[in-house]
Amino acid sequence: MRTSDSALGITLVSLSSVFFGTISIFAALLSRAHVGPWLQVLSRFLISAIVFAVGYALVCRQPPPLPTRRQAVYPVLNGALLLFAFATYILSVAMGTPPSKLVVIGFLFPLWATLLGALLLGEKLTRRKLLALAVGFTGIAFTLEIWRVESLRNLQLSDFFALCNSIATGFILVSGRWIRSRANIPSLHLSLWSFTVAVGLIALLALLDGLLNGGAGVAAQFSFDAAAVGPWIGLLAIALLSTAIPYGLMYAGLGRVPSSLAAILLMPEVITVFALSGLFLGQPVGVYQVIGAAIIIAAGAMVAR
Repeated sequence: MRTSDSALGITLVSLSSVFFGTISIFAALLSRAHVGPWLQVLSRFLISAIVFAVGYALVCRQPPPLPTRRQAVYPVLNGALLLFAFATYILSVAMGTPPSKLVVIGFLFPLWATLLGALLLGEKLTRRKLLALAVGFTGIAFTLEIWRVESLRNLQLSDFFALCNSIATGFILVSGRWIRSRANIPSLHLSLWSFTVAVGLIALLALLDGLLNGGAGVAAQFSFDAAAVGPWIGLLAIALLSTAIPYGLMYAGLGRVPSSLAAILLMPEVITVFALSGLFLGQPVGVYQVIGAAIIIAAGAMVAR
């Protein structure tokens, strides 16, 4: 891999971590406005797919082509994997895993991505990479103050879904790297058709809800004040800033850097979460968050050299 390609990939993935950190902010604001979580997920996939399609049409001056028969399997599997990651997160929250505990479990994804990258892609487990993982997890522990996390030692069924979400995120990085580097599918195509597949799967779930439950689950997603502008702006923001931009950047970066390296470069997401939570949600940011942020940045610097 050329040094310039690697540097660009590092930059793209690092930028995506900043945008991914906005998810919790918009999700919290939308939840306060009583916007259902599945409506949030649908908006993220649907609006992002439209953005990717329009972007392609503007740049290439033609509609985006359908995947070839040989390529079609990749966005189908990747779209299902993305929806699985989103669904397990929702299930974990709905079944009672505390938010702080969910974040701790969720941020194990760099470990799974590193192990899966070595197992499935043959990525080397170098000393520097393993040390950077250890340093990054230390920084995350300080940032989240894990010694204060409720019921961390008490396991419950909802924690299993949180773990599934974490592992699925690791798989998303590995599959994205495999598809981009070996199947040679452009990042814009992968993002567009993966998100389109996810929208189709959500539509099937909504149809099943209508057949089996009279559409009560779908109706519950629209319990907010539809006449208010705020929720619609929030849905647009979580789709653009928290989904379309970061996933586009991440998949573009995965064509240039290994998934294990990308996983470590995504660790600063937790820094963005706390910074924006302090700015918009009034969450206190203390000395442990500052120490943790410095350690996480050091971990990224270790592998970015």
